[in-house]
Amino acid sequence: MDLIRPKTENLEPHPAAVLFPLMGKGDLDSLAEDIRVSGLRQPILMHEGKVLDGRNRLVACRQAGVEPVFAEWNCAGSPTAFVVSQNLHRRHLSLAERNLIAVEASKLYETEARERQEASRAKSGERADRRPSVAADRQQRADTGRAVEKAARDLGVAPREVYKAKRVAQKAPVLKEAVLAGEASLDAAALLADEPVARQRELVAAGPKAIMEAAKAKRSKKSMRLSRAERAQLEATIAAAKPRPKRAPEPDPAGLPDIAPRFGTLVKRIDHAMQFTSGVAAVALICAARDASVSTGTELEAAEARYQKKVQGLVNLSVSMKTSRREGAGGGRRG
Repeated sequence: MDLIRPKTENLEPHPAAVLFPLMGKGDLDSLAEDIRVSGLRQPILMHEGKVLDGRNRLVACRQAGVEPVFAEWNCAGSPTAFVVSQNLHRRHLSLAERNLIAVEASKLYETEARERQEASRAKSGERADRRPSVAADRQQRADTGRAVEKAARDLGVAPREVYKAKRVAQKAPVLKEAVLAGEASLDAAALLADEPVARQRELVAAGPKAIMEAAKAKRSKKSMRLSRAERAQLEATIAAAKPRPKRAPEPDPAGLPDIAPRFGTLVKRIDHAMQFTSGVAAVALICAARDASVSTGTELEAAEARYQKKVQGLVNLSVSMKTSRREGAGGGRRG
């Protein structure tokens, strides 16, 4: 590892280094005393002119009056992944803290992926398309999802918990600080993330118990909301339980309401003819029923037979005409 001397004493931390907070005063005092007695065992790593790993060691060296030693990071892989691997097991982090760190790490992973893509395009001479498009938006969502999954894997948490922490970080910065301070759970903060900032401050000021009770009330209220499927099922159940209005009888064909009382089961006979006999018989029966000269059952039967012959004759004529046209068309094609 090649040691270097930074050009300035005002060194900025690398974005990846800021993922993990500085030690508390007690821990820094202990580290400074150890460095004063034993010296700096591990150099402070730099990347792109910024402190990548060793912020706490740098502060402790200055506090102990010891000259810090610097080295350049070897650039093997992702700087974010390197910082996570170096710091995750050094710290005693709660599950909520790891989820919140994963939120920020996912942003850095996404930025690194975008920079690699741009570098690859520049190397191949491909021109970057800056115009917004559906495909670009879909690709960005996919990149974000992969970045969240990688951050969750590196921090040892579940992706769904990272999304929950992301909601808290974006919408409830007041509650986020309460989570980091151990005064609120991540679940409670996520439930209360939609509350106004003033309300969040009131809850934090009231203490952990107030936050827990407010989240419990919000969870209870939320559980009473029905999903779309549950609402549809409930509406169907209510509709089935309502008494159905009686349907008005459908109007009979023209003339039948006046004829039915005269001939009793005439409508049933027509229906039976339509289903089981033939359309010809049904049409003949209707014509007979509508004949103004028919007034008795005997006359109806005679008229039915008469009309059936006429209807059958019309049907035969229609079939004959279709057959003639078909034969004439066939002869034309053969000619």
